[in-house]
Formats: sequence, structure tokens, C-alpha cells
Amino acid sequence: MRRRGFTLIELLVVIAIIAILAAILFPVFAQARDKARGAACLSNTKQMAVAFAMYTQDFDELMPMAYFGDWSPCCAPRGGHWPWPKVLIPYVKNKAVYTCPSYSSANWDTLAGAYGAGFEYDFPSVIGYGYNNYGLDGKSLAAIERPADTYAILESRYYPPGHPSHNARWGWYTVYPPSTSPNLLDFARWLTAQRHNEGNNVVFSDGHAKWVRWDVLTSNRSLPNYNVPANFR
Repeated sequence: MRRRGFTLIELLVVIAIIAILAAILFPVFAQARDKARGAACLSNTKQMAVAFAMYTQDFDELMPMAYFGDWSPCCAPRGGHWPWPKVLIPYVKNKAVYTCPSYSSANWDTLAGAYGAGFEYDFPSVIGYGYNNYGLDGKSLAAIERPADTYAILESRYYPPGHPSHNARWGWYTVYPPSTSPNLLDFARWLTAQRHNEGNNVVFSDGHAKWVRWDVLTSNRSLPNYNVPANFR
């Protein structure tokens, strides 16, 4: 009996078809993976939103400060190092909430040991979420004209890729409103992340969270949503 095998042309055609299918399907899989990470991040921000609202209610409707204490190892034992994530951790009770699945290198323990061996204080200052300290730092909820529209916590980064100061493992613990000052507008674009479909998961001052487009967050038109003083604009 005569056996018939594949010719070289037939084999190349099959390989080409497989390559075309892979080229079509891999981006779809990547998008699905990104959507799943974005959904997990939104779940994180919703937990932060609940913690933010609980803190505000417990402290006579005063919102947390972005930071208080001392950075240096010599003085921290006296007053401690207290960026806003540590203020909310009694309500969150889970450090993993401060880690975006799409930016896992920026987390609570990124700076562990940064101040020397044996230094036991937590320094969650380069997590991937930043506080709107210019508009909310220690302010009363009653002083916020539109709490449901006012940004409280946004996803952050430490400068975009290609910038000389970029650090792929950091996300700063505050964000900058997009002032009409060109320099400050640059900071808003540099430190505000766009990790999920060109957008950002945002906690609002009234205690809810949702996805917002990055170009909206970094536009001068959104300044009222940051509750910044008029002279900042």
C-alpha cells in the first residue's frame, strides 16, 4: 500500500493558519485578562471607599490627612510614620487591598527595610493609590460642596515610562490636581495612572468608587472635582 503524507506546502499552510488564529486570539485573551485585573482593582477601591466613609463618620466627618508623623528612622519611634493607608488599615484589615493586580510591584511592603535592617515601622508610601491631599487633607465633609463628585483616592504611579524619574515599582501616595499652572498640570499627568483601558479606578468623597477616564481626571475641566482652593487654579 502506498502511504500519503503531508507535503511541505500543506504543512506551511497549516502553520500559517495557526499563526493567524493566534494573532487574532491572543489580544482578546490579553484584553480579558486586563478586564479581570481592572475588576479586581475596582473591588479594592470599593473597599477603600467603605473604609474612607467609616473613618469620616468615626471622626466627626473629618476626612483623613494624607500624612502625619516623621519620615526619619531616628524620630519615627516618637511619633511614627502615618501616611493615609495606615490610617485606614483598621477599617480595611487587609494590606493586599492596597495592591492593584496590574501594578503589583507597588504595594504596602515595597519600602520594607528601606531605612535599614531591623527597622520595624511600616512605610506604605509608594503603593499604587494616591490621596487627593490638596482638596481633602483633614477637611470636613460638610465643607465639600459635591461629595459624590469629589475625588478622594485615585490610582497613582511614579512618573510615566520614559520619564527620567520613572520608577516601575512605585506609585506615589498622593496625586496632583490638574492646575492651570503648566508645571502642576504636568505633575497631574505624571503621577495619575492610566492602568485600566486608559482609565483609573477612583474613590469618591461620599464613599463610592467607579472607573473614570484618565484624560478626564487630568483635564483642567475636572478641577472642581478635586475641591481645590480657587488660587490653586
